[in-house]
Amino acid sequence: TTAPDVGYLPLENAPAAPKTGVAGPNAAALVSSYNLYETYPWETNYFPINFNSTGDGGAAGPIFNQLYIRQALTELVNQPGIIKSVDKNYAVDDDGPVPTEPASSYLSSAETDNPYPYSAADAETLLKAHGWTIATGQPATCSDASLCGAGIPTGTKLELTLVTASGSPALTATTDANIASWKTAGIYVTNRYMPFDNVLETAAKCTPSQPICDWEMANWGGGWLYEPDVIPTGDEIFASSAGSNSGSYDDAENDKLIADSLTSPSNSALLTWENYLTDQAPVIWQPTASGLAEVAKNLRGATPFNTLGSLNPENWSFAS
Repeated sequence: TTAPDVGYLPLENAPAAPKTGVAGPNAAALVSSYNLYETYPWETNYFPINFNSTGDGGAAGPIFNQLYIRQALTELVNQPGIIKSVDKNYAVDDDGPVPTEPASSYLSSAETDNPYPYSAADAETLLKAHGWTIATGQPATCSDASLCGAGIPTGTKLELTLVTASGSPALTATTDANIASWKTAGIYVTNRYMPFDNVLETAAKCTPSQPICDWEMANWGGGWLYEPDVIPTGDEIFASSAGSNSGSYDDAENDKLIADSLTSPSNSALLTWENYLTDQAPVIWQPTASGLAEVAKNLRGATPFNTLGSLNPENWSFAS
């Protein structure tokens, strides 16, 4: 058989890169015949939280509706640590609705500055300031309902549930890291693995009156690929009426800014919306991993790679 001209290298078979954004050494079995490249998809990576959830004794939805809770959850996702230890530096931070890589004019200041960088100390301080008592070895407990927020009675415990797609070593390691990190601030999360399709089925948009609305968080291992609508306006996933708004995030200002971004002839309207939604943390962002492409050393025209995953062999040629 003839060796392929273009292929991919599974992350588990790749040596670690020296740092993010730089392809590391190729696998020993391939280095003589192939060059290794990173390929970033035109996507943002996140998993939804259910703003209408009836879980946690009816308190999960009200808990997720508190911005400070979403900030704390986000600050406890150690994206730099996950990128290094799980993704072998083949990933980038994701902090908002527009892809971080490849670089584009759509990327706003809020995303590049990351309003909620990893900080276990800040997350714990935030929870305590909003009426939660944190004691070693047990979930944080709401000790002052007037500070915890609407619909969160005194005595509520921060005990949440997550369903995660099975079968991916990287996603499993990321989930384990997140659960351990959340626990340090008193956010106890119980995870259950299930097949990818079942996770998507679980993460259904719902209302509190529906029996299916008891799910709390669901991670299928990827967020949203902007295709075929490549302009990342967010109307398909973050508008309150959007069918793919799995967590039922509903915010009037967000809807207005999305509408502005769809009709404005200027890119500034999209950036304004992006900054707002990044600050609102409507989902839990997680690193976007790159693909690892192998290209035969004598092949020309295979790069740069299509960010939508398409191959264009009509552009290829072989060196003589």
